[in-house]
Amino acid sequence: MRQPAALTDKGMVLRDIGRYEEALDLFNKALKQDNNYAKAWMEKGSMLHHLGKYDVALQSLDMALDINPLYAAAWESKGNILYQTGKYEKALYCFDRATEIEPINKTRLAREGRVSQGPG
Repeated sequence: MRQPAALTDKGMVLRDIGRYEEALDLFNKALKQDNNYAKAWMEKGSMLHHLGKYDVALQSLDMALDINPLYAAAWESKGNILYQTGKYEKALYCFDRATEIEPINKTRLAREGRVSQGPG
C-alpha cells in the first residue's frame, strides 16, 4: 500500500509533465487511502481547474479547506477559479484569506490588486 503523500507527490510530477488523467487517478487513490489528506484534495482541485472542471474543482478545494482552513494554497486556488468565472468579490475574499495566512506571496498580492480593480 502506498502512502497518500507519495501518491500525491507522484501525481504532481505527472501533472507537471502533462499526464493529467494519470495525475488525477493518483490523487483519487491517495484520497481513497486517506480522505482527510488536505494536500490531495487541493492538488485534485487544482488539476480539475486545469481541466476546466470548475464546479468539481471548487468542491475539492472546499474539502481541503474543511480539513485545513489555514491552507493558503487552497484559498488561492479557489480564488483563481472564482476570478476566472467572474465571481470577483468571492475571489477577493479567497485571496484575502490566503494573504492573511501567508502574507508574503507577491504573485497573489499582484492578483489581488487586479481583482480589486475588476476585470482588466
